[in-house]
Order: sequence, then C-alpha cells, then structure tokens
Amino acid sequence: LLRDWNYEMATNMKSPTIWMHLYDAIRYEIFDELRFLEGEVLGSIYTSSVLPSSIYPRSPIIEQMILEGTSEYFDDKSTGIMEGRDEILVESLYLAVDEVYRTYGSDQAQWLYGLHHTLNIEHMAGLTTIEGGGIRGQHTLFPSHGWDMSTGPVYRSVIDLGTTSNSRWVIAGGQSGNPFSPHFDDLFRLYFAFNGTSMHFAYH
Repeated sequence: LLRDWNYEMATNMKSPTIWMHLYDAIRYEIFDELRFLEGEVLGSIYTSSVLPSSIYPRSPIIEQMILEGTSEYFDDKSTGIMEGRDEILVESLYLAVDEVYRTYGSDQAQWLYGLHHTLNIEHMAGLTTIEGGGIRGQHTLFPSHGWDMSTGPVYRSVIDLGTTSNSRWVIAGGQSGNPFSPHFDDLFRLYFAFNGTSMHFAYH
C-alpha cells in the first residue's frame, strides 16, 4: 500500500491511515528519551499557553534528522546494542502495522482514511455540532492535529496579490453564531471541500 501511494491524504485511501500511525511510531521510537515527559506535558493545564502541545519536535526537524541519519537519538537506550537510523525506521514500521491491525482489524476496508480522520465543528457554547465527517489532509492543512478534529482557527484565505479580486476566503461555519440562522453553517461545505468564495475589495 505504501509503495504505490501518491502521498495524497485522501479519504478514500488506506495508505494515509498507515502513514499517520507510522509517523507517530517514528517519533515514539526516535525520541524514546522524551517519553517520560508525555504524561506531564499532556496532562498540564498550561499546555496551551506556556507548554508545547507535544513533546516531540515538528516534522521538518524529524525529516532533516532522517535525511542526515547521524543523530544520537536513533539509538534506543533501553537495549544493549547501538541502533542506527535504519533499524529504528524498520522497528517503527513494524509497530505501525501492528497498531493498524490492532485498531482496525484485518479487514482493509476499515482502514480507509475518511473513516477515522474527521472534522466536526462544535458550537462554542456547546449548543450544536456542524457535522462534516471524513476529510482529507492532516496537520499541515489543519492547525488541529489528530484524528477527530473539532476545534481550531476557522478562517482560511488565499490572497492574489496581482489581482486582488481573484482572492478567496472561507470560514468553517457561517457569519452568524445563531444555530437557528441560515447563515450559521452556510459556508461550511465550501470550507470542508477546500473551496472558497470571492473576496470583495472594490467597494465604492
């Protein structure tokens, strides 16, 4: 599945599901020295303000480490041998595949990315939920990391600096915060489909 993957995080594909678990396994295996911090950071009330949301470095740093292949982090300190990059990546793949089978079973129809990577927007006051369902992409497209996304910044825009009237914007909901208004969720489908509506700069 991974060998033939085109790297699209599409909802009708199984490879993105494997990749998400593989990415987590790679971080877990490389940074075994940091595991003891996981409970302290994730359980802290200060996570969103002064502490990071994850104990692990971001993906560009991990990518650079893998390309260079010389970091001492690749050695698993819990074993009596010296591991390198390749050994850790192979072990990560085994862990990821085991996790996929343990979580979703052997029926690969249950591995589809859209069954597990979802976007459902919760009302700030808990009054209702705008249900989207399975959605493509991952944390490079959404500030909310993980499988079940329900919160995060909602504004998305693409600005055409050459022709400003070609710019597009959309929000994950609507202009109104009133659940009974037709404008409460009338922009959500555009946001969900990664489309946008025109920006207007030429008011007179």
